Amino acid sequence: MWFLIVTSLFVTLLTAAPLAPQTWADSNQLAFLNDIIQDDVITHYENMVDDVFSHHREQMLLRLARANHQPEELVSLLAPQANAILQRDPQEVCLEQMPGMIAEQLHQMHNMVFQMVGPTVKQLLPEYLTIDMAQPDKDLPSQLHLLNVAMEDHVSRGLLHARLEHKVALRLLTCELDQQQSEAPHFTTDPNLPLSWFSRLWQSVSPQAHRVKFLYEEQMSLDPTQSFDMPPTLLRDFLDALTDHIHDEWQLRSEDLAQLIQVDLTD
Repeated sequence: MWFLIVTSLFVTLLTAAPLAPQTWADSNQLAFLNDIIQDDVITHYENMVDDVFSHHREQMLLRLARANHQPEELVSLLAPQANAILQRDPQEVCLEQMPGMIAEQLHQMHNMVFQMVGPTVKQLLPEYLTIDMAQPDKDLPSQLHLLNVAMEDHVSRGLLHARLEHKVALRLLTCELDQQQSEAPHFTTDPNLPLSWFSRLWQSVSPQAHRVKFLYEEQMSLDPTQSFDMPPTLLRDFLDALTDHIHDEWQLRSEDLAQLIQVDLTD
């Protein structure tokens, strides 16, 4: 009796043994494939972000560089932005510093959004892209479409979190405070014109540098989706054009991403 039981168990183990290496191989092959796809998807979106940002950033920097050498063009280009923030004419020295303020924030925004691509892809890819080794192409177009939409949404929200307008505004306010330590700012007294968010900020700011720093840090903790009550300006136009270009580029290059993954699946 015991002999029959042991023999039966031995035969069962021998029969099942060959399946384990195959299962292990499939699992490792899938993990390896997922790593390759993840790297390719990250590179795809990083390239798009870099291309779009570089294009718009270079255009803006060229405009700022030309304006720096032509006082009239500097006023024409940046005074409306400064007036929208301050609701009055800026100090000349602060207006002259605005190209540097904007260039610095553009650089930081570019780096911030670029660096968020990798972690975002790693977060979204398992949710939106599932590879079936038996049918690798199954539902691939629809999955990539949803991934593309999700990535565009995350990058667009990344632009909001960069707070380009906000940071340039606070840099300008700091400059104005430095230039007018003892002079009260002049805001419009027309009761029919509501004060902008930045005007209310200005009225609450004391001349001390530490007070400005405190308000800067405090405002950075607020909801980045909070809109500013500012008219269309240079930076708003820049952000709108950047967002539109990102949307267009996402759509135009979606087929490139599909082809890239198809190559990964067939190699």
